[in-house]
Amino acid sequence: MFSVKRTIILLIIFFISHYNGICQQATEISINPTHKDRVISGHDSIYKKPNGAFLAGKEDAKEYYNDNKAFTISFFTSFLVPPVGLITTIVISLKKPEIEILDVPNIQLLKNEDYAKGYIHKAKRIKVAKAWGGCAAGLAFFGIGFFMLYGINY
Repeated sequence: MFSVKRTIILLIIFFISHYNGICQQATEISINPTHKDRVISGHDSIYKKPNGAFLAGKEDAKEYYNDNKAFTISFFTSFLVPPVGLITTIVISLKKPEIEILDVPNIQLLKNEDYAKGYIHKAKRIKVAKAWGGCAAGLAFFGIGFFMLYGINY
């Protein structure tokens, strides 16, 4: 039979994986549908600024780029085998994010080089933040589990 400590650890892991899925669904529901029809033109206020297309790409990545694989992989590798988790997180951080057509609000926007650079720049930062967040969470849960299972005698 499971001990109380192991049951708590399993419940915490289940909660994190379930909470991650709920956050992703809430993000997908809150997307502004009128923003998807935007095209690069002189009428949109953001494109009037210097580097406007670059800034628009960064804004769109902030709103639309959604890749939770980096968090999940970093979390579980750090939780199960911490040294491997650190190495995995470094590798994930160095890789360029995979931009799918579905992540971009309008396919025509990718034809603009500045927009594409801005989108990829922000998407990479988001991916790196999620990877290191997953690593930190995994290491924290590993530490909590370790001390709950083996305890510290003062």
